[in-house]
Amino acid sequence: MKNKKEKTDSSCTGPHKVKLEKWISCAPFEDLLGIKIINAKDGHAHLTMPFVFKLAQGKGLAHGGAIVTLADTAVAMAIKSIIPPNSRFGVSGGVKMS
Repeated sequence: MKNKKEKTDSSCTGPHKVKLEKWISCAPFEDLLGIKIINAKDGHAHLTMPFVFKLAQGKGLAHGGAIVTLADTAVAMAIKSIIPPNSRFGVSGGVKMS
């Protein structure tokens, strides 16, 4: 529980205003992971993400969260490539872990 005198750092709370360079571009989180959009056109998207040490899990493989983020971003960019700019949309789905 927060002390009433404790200040809240506004840089740690949200939501934050995010201004993307263009309609099909990476958000700050994707930039953090090094995701790059190679192509997004006609409902298809080709993205890359480097496998660096900081994205590894305990066995030295790429962390599943990073891989799922890459897939999620690719789906979003593919959708953005076929809808009008500045449209609002949401993507919902499931991820099966086994």
